[in-house]
Amino acid sequence: MKQRLPKFRVWDYVDEKMYNVLKIDFDLGIIYCEKFLSTGERRCVTREMQDIDLMQNTGLKDDNGVEIYEGDIVRLPNDDICEIHYRVDYNYSGFVATSITLLHGIKIYEHWKAKEVIGNIYENPSSEKRK
Repeated sequence: MKQRLPKFRVWDYVDEKMYNVLKIDFDLGIIYCEKFLSTGERRCVTREMQDIDLMQNTGLKDDNGVEIYEGDIVRLPNDDICEIHYRVDYNYSGFVATSITLLHGIKIYEHWKAKEVIGNIYENPSSEKRK
């Protein structure tokens, strides 16, 4: 498997929007994000860590080629609906798809398949925000 740099996005509690991360400065506690304006222009905005939720890309895509991140809600080939999150415990560390409909978790591997990303826990009104 080809090694890749991790990609991130953030939920911005200031603007209540999802942004791609350009740079993370852990020493200053600042995130540099890419903001798209209605004119089509792109701007860099900075946010402090307490104003955002940081989400990592899983390295996987759905059947439509959409990248899957932590916090996404996906439909599986069996039509089960799952929320993607990162779990660390004694037996396993990695991305997990937790079923919203069947109440169980599925470990995500390189060949795992999602039919489609149908939303995320921030912009989907039926999901609770974590903050």
